[in-house]
Amino acid sequence: MLSSNFAYDFSAILDDADALLIVPPFAKLDWACLALHILQACARKAGFTVQVFYANLAMARWIGEANYQRLCDKGYVGEILFGRHVYKNDINRNVKMELMDESAVEIDDQLKIWVHALMDAVLKKKYRVLGCSTTYQQINSSITLINYVKQIRPEIVTVLGGANCQGEVGRALFSLSNQMDYIFSGESELAFTDFLKDIIRNGRYPQERIIPEKCCDINEIPVPDYDDYLRQFKYFLPKSSVYQNNQYFLSYETSRGCWWGQKHRCFFCGAMVDMNYREKSPQKVISELHDLRNKYHVKNIMMTDLIMPYKYIHSLVPRLIDEKLHLTIFYEVKSNLSFEQLILLKRAGICKFQPGIETLSSSLLEKMNKGVSARQNIIFLRNTRTIGIELSWSFLYMFPKDTEDEYQEIKVILPLISHLSPPNRIQPISTMRFSPLYKFPEKFGITKTIANLNYQYCFPEAIISDIACFHQGDYACFGKPEEPLIQEIIGMLNIWQKKWQHKEQPKLKLVVNSRQKFLLIDTRGLDEPILQTISYKQAAVIMMDRPVTSVSRDLQDEIAWGLKHKFLIELDSWYVSLVTANPELVSFFIKENDMTSNPINEKMSPGIVLGR
Repeated sequence: MLSSNFAYDFSAILDDADALLIVPPFAKLDWACLALHILQACARKAGFTVQVFYANLAMARWIGEANYQRLCDKGYVGEILFGRHVYKNDINRNVKMELMDESAVEIDDQLKIWVHALMDAVLKKKYRVLGCSTTYQQINSSITLINYVKQIRPEIVTVLGGANCQGEVGRALFSLSNQMDYIFSGESELAFTDFLKDIIRNGRYPQERIIPEKCCDINEIPVPDYDDYLRQFKYFLPKSSVYQNNQYFLSYETSRGCWWGQKHRCFFCGAMVDMNYREKSPQKVISELHDLRNKYHVKNIMMTDLIMPYKYIHSLVPRLIDEKLHLTIFYEVKSNLSFEQLILLKRAGICKFQPGIETLSSSLLEKMNKGVSARQNIIFLRNTRTIGIELSWSFLYMFPKDTEDEYQEIKVILPLISHLSPPNRIQPISTMRFSPLYKFPEKFGITKTIANLNYQYCFPEAIISDIACFHQGDYACFGKPEEPLIQEIIGMLNIWQKKWQHKEQPKLKLVVNSRQKFLLIDTRGLDEPILQTISYKQAAVIMMDRPVTSVSRDLQDEIAWGLKHKFLIELDSWYVSLVTANPELVSFFIKENDMTSNPINEKMSPGIVLGR
């Protein structure tokens, strides 16, 4: 049920200011908007008053937090809801019910009333400039709010910025509404501050409506101030478990660009960024994380970097370990990190990852330009499970020029790794605007590219091709959703996900029950013994990864035994271990990888026997 209370009193939330920057629906509730708070901090440094307003939190209060979160996860519904009010009959209103469920229809009926009540309350304050941030599902909500502002207070200068405003998309947005005065395209720290100086101090209005980016030294960017976010979270959703249990993320960045993409851009990457990579100094990062921790008592930090700076393993990470900030830090990473590196990251509090795994076929990974192999992906999944690092990753299919053999390889692997973290998302690859797939279709055999068909419910037909982010192309491939093998693989992935919803996830784990006995626990459901005692030599063989060509003759029996029982797999000309263990036990085998059969009590330190 929707709340009937549209009376908002913002006297404790918003003050008169030079500018108001709005986070529209359907932005995530538990992530603070880094971009707007950086602009706020830069403007304040230059002497301007800027406030950030979380309209997404206000909507969550109206429709209910759980309902809002669910709609956030339904692609396109945000653009559909607001688009129906912006464009009336200029869009296809015969929306498929899987996109518009009953709760969305109820919101649709009352959305106009909510927008008017919300913005009437906001416009009681005195702002010279009002802007919205737009990323993915925020184009139409931004336009809805800006249109109403201009209807009531036409003297307010309206601006738009964010990922949806880059390149040709930014220019095309003007055709959706004549109420937007300016659009910021790209990095805007310097440009926004100069813009405020021109308008507020000098009364000068830029001639060009597209404000181009002015790249800055990211070491000069001030630390963001998240007072507005936390105050509004408490005001709009005081009973939220996310707020009460401090489960929200404060966003932070340590780099811009992509050091991997600067060399080898992944073919589906749609990030419209300058791949000229820049990173903050470790000292600045440490200092600002201290500031955020001390001021807000935050537990979780969301790093917005496209990829974690690889130099930080040797510079920032040791400092984080020494500083003992007691933070849980999220990063996007490559999946080629070693066991030792992962141990250091976990000790530093960097224990939530979005790795670029994407698939479990080396040839598909090579086609994607990922710079990793299936072997490395499996090892990464195993090591993060061993160490206790939380993952969020995607399984992709329907690649240009993919083959049946590649998916057959994946099908063989999947039942063997149900004890490792499953993918969160299973989806066909998308041709994103600005990606190599979109910009160079002939290179990948793509003969026709059109916008995703769901955009017809969001925008007028004439503008869709100019602003759509997600596209689909015609190309030769095996991995189409209707292909029986793909359906079988998707079914296996769904089963894997369901197994991890239980209190006890599947295991393939080596433990020590005495100084001379190894126990191997296997609950993957492969008709193997659930519990068996194995020798030191067997344990040493199934705990280590090694090239096939490097295996000595005296280990052949143990290798054959490991392969037979699916404790090892042969992949990319390597024998790859699937077995997890206590991190101390893994470290022991790494150090003692001499393949001797000495009794375990002659080789293991006393602390290792506790590894259960």
